[in-house]
Amino acid sequence: MDLEFVGAGAGLIASFCWALASLFSTKVVMRLGTLRFSLFRVSFGALILAPIAISFGEVRTMGREMFLLIAASSIVGIVVGEVCLYAALRRLGPHLTLVLFSLNIPWTFVGEKVLSAQSIMPLEAAAVACSCVGLMVCVACRTHQSTEQPANGFRAGLAFGTIASVCHAVGLHLLAGALTTATDPLVASALRAGIAALVLGIVIGAVRGREVLSFRPIVSEKGIGRPFLLSAFLSSAAGLLFATTSVALASPAVAAASTSLSPLLVLPLLTLVRHEAISSGAYIGGGLSVGGLVALAALR
Repeated sequence: MDLEFVGAGAGLIASFCWALASLFSTKVVMRLGTLRFSLFRVSFGALILAPIAISFGEVRTMGREMFLLIAASSIVGIVVGEVCLYAALRRLGPHLTLVLFSLNIPWTFVGEKVLSAQSIMPLEAAAVACSCVGLMVCVACRTHQSTEQPANGFRAGLAFGTIASVCHAVGLHLLAGALTTATDPLVASALRAGIAALVLGIVIGAVRGREVLSFRPIVSEKGIGRPFLLSAFLSSAAGLLFATTSVALASPAVAAASTSLSPLLVLPLLTLVRHEAISSGAYIGGGLSVGGLVALAALR
């Protein structure tokens, strides 16, 4: 149980890193576009993590099977998951997309029970439901609304959002399978970022042309470079490393719940930095979600 709480703590740190990164990324995303920003962000994360992993990580413990599991988790969880997430975002807007994405918590929990051939305990199911529903309430009750108008295609958006949540759960289980042995979370994080950057680069370059792969806007345009570096470091280096550590230490369901709380953790940041008024319902939902996480970790 102690490791479950340590893993949950690592997941919460990852969620906080992603929440903080979102404050710096708005202007950069508007300039680069969502998928191009994702490619540059994860590439920068790989450039940070790779030399650290080579210097301090246990690279020699990486076997072929572990490498394939990590590669699959990167492609499914990061590449396919992010593409579907942004496709849903364009069609549904941020609030409904986040509500759908929170379904990765019950997907991960059910997958964990199926893979381990364990029966579902009612108290665990209640804790998972509490965490998921609380997160949905938190997102739905936020008073700040996006000024972007979602595109047409509501049903397609629902499908993309659901697929994104399933991909996140599948990617987490694949990563958990790789981390059950002596595989170093630092090495796994660097590999996930590097593989995701490579696959995203190939896909985006093939669809939109090589010119979109240029880093020139980040270097040349004023007001872009610094927020990009901060956002990329927080999300694709620190956030990814803590999320991987959470998967290594905690059960998949606890890791999924703790790494999904960035919509909650961004609320006090929005109040402090942007002076946005947040409804009490959002904080009630956040408390419900955290209570579900604590209960789930305690039941392990």
